[in-house]
Amino acid sequence: PILQLVGGSILTYEDGQPPPRRTGSRVPGGVPRNVYSTRDRQWIAVSGTTDAQVRRLLPLIRRDTEDDRARFGTSSARLAAADDLDLLVAQWVAANDRDEVLAALLEARIPAAPVNDVAAILADPHVVARGSVVPVVDEALGELRMPAPTPRMRTTHTTIRSPGPALGAHTDEVMRDWLGAEERE
Repeated sequence: PILQLVGGSILTYEDGQPPPRRTGSRVPGGVPRNVYSTRDRQWIAVSGTTDAQVRRLLPLIRRDTEDDRARFGTSSARLAAADDLDLLVAQWVAANDRDEVLAALLEARIPAAPVNDVAAILADPHVVARGSVVPVVDEALGELRMPAPTPRMRTTHTTIRSPGPALGAHTDEVMRDWLGAEERE
C-alpha cells in the first residue's frame, strides 16, 4: 500500500539522479506552500503558488512594493527566494489568529485550510452531516468510532460489521489449518 503513497516520486524518478528528499509541507516547484502556525496556536495549510495568487498575497502580508513584486512576482523569481517568502508568510500568519488568516486568504482566493486535530474532524459539520464516522460496538471495548465505508453508492449500502477479531481469536485455526499443528499442540 505504501507504494501508492509514493507513486509520484516513483513516476518522476530517473535512474542515476539523486532520489527525492523530504520536503516537509513544502514542494520543490512552488512557494508559498506550507503549514503555518497562527497566533492562537492553530495550524493552517496554504498553497498560493501561482503568480496571480502571489499578486493577491503580497498586499495581505504588507509586502506589495515594487521590489517585492519583482522578487516574488514570478515563479522563477519566487523559487530563487523561496525561503524568504516562506518566512514572510509564516511571520504574517503567526501574527494573526487562525480564523482571521483563513478569512483573509480565502477572500483573496488563495487556497488555505485549517489543519484539524481529531476532535475538530469529528465536530466538522460536513463530517457529521455525511455520517463519515460511525459507531461500531466491540464486545470487549464497547462503542468505538470508525471511519464509515467509502465510497457511498446509491444502490450498494455498506456497513462495518465488526471492528475486527480480538487478539488471538484465530490462533487455533491458523496453527491447525496453516501450520498443520495437532489439537494438543
